[in-house]
Amino acid sequence: MLPILRSERAKSDILDIWLYIAERENPEIADRFLAKLYLAIERIATFPQAGPVCSHIYPDIRRSIYGSYLIYYLVHSDHIEIARILHGSRDQMIDYHK
Repeated sequence: MLPILRSERAKSDILDIWLYIAERENPEIADRFLAKLYLAIERIATFPQAGPVCSHIYPDIRRSIYGSYLIYYLVHSDHIEIARILHGSRDQMIDYHK
């Protein structure tokens, strides 16, 4: 199983998700959501080729879905890079490149 690395943008996405949920619900719910999101990210390491390629977003990028969120990742020879985590209702083409 390849190790998982999170890009700076993915780390920022995760923080934004936590803040959004914590403000609208509460921090405990945000913590639980992120724990489940991290499990979804770990599953990517088990089956990295399972996600469809989304070359229209970025060359060789793959996507996995967790709830309403799309996890974009790249499979490298020695690791998996989590590139972005975006809400499915957002414009993926525009927001991926922000």
